[in-house]
Amino acid sequence: MTEINLADLPLIGQGSHSKIYQIDATRCIKVGTSAKHIQMELAVLNHSSKYKCFPKVFECKDNYMIREYFAGPNANHSFSKMLKKFAKTITKPGKKNKLEQKVKTLCHPCPKFGIDCSKKKG
Repeated sequence: MTEINLADLPLIGQGSHSKIYQIDATRCIKVGTSAKHIQMELAVLNHSSKYKCFPKVFECKDNYMIREYFAGPNANHSFSKMLKKFAKTITKPGKKNKLEQKVKTLCHPCPKFGIDCSKKKG
């Protein structure tokens, strides 16, 4: 990774386990308090990568993730809650068969933010 000085980047989001900084118009970096939380989110994003409403991950290592930046309203509160619930669901043994339905449920609010989640990435 090219060295990134977080002090030079605008803070665009913050939760209990991470902070998100905008790198440029198309990328942001999420820095977690632990690698475990970042890896859990990476698992969700990897499983959901065929849907347009999920950001593309460019790089993920240790406690940080560089990913696609979506301009728009801050959906941190509701989206974060859904991601946490979704991550818990897909990491439980025997629950992976319901993954497709969970992705559809998770994407449901996307039109409120101007994102068409009905289409898969092509």
